[in-house]
Amino acid sequence: MRTIEVEIEIDDEPLMAIVDYEYYPGEPEVWTLSNGDPGHPGSGAECEVLSIQDEFGNTIPDDKISSKWQDIIIEKCYADSER
Repeated sequence: MRTIEVEIEIDDEPLMAIVDYEYYPGEPEVWTLSNGDPGHPGSGAECEVLSIQDEFGNTIPDDKISSKWQDIIIEKCYADSER
């Protein structure tokens, strides 16, 4: 599990969110297997948000976070996982 801090807004008020997430790296595609059989397509990396809390440890429900801020949180998770 990884943790990042992301400044977001809820009800037009700034808030520091502590985000716990898992990062799953993708798999490269394989054109052919060693025995000559067809390979398989690769898969992209994924970030799964496990929890979002405020600086006091209170869980922030998903329905309180706008889709705009949810997208920003996911982008920040991907950026953090590449470091």
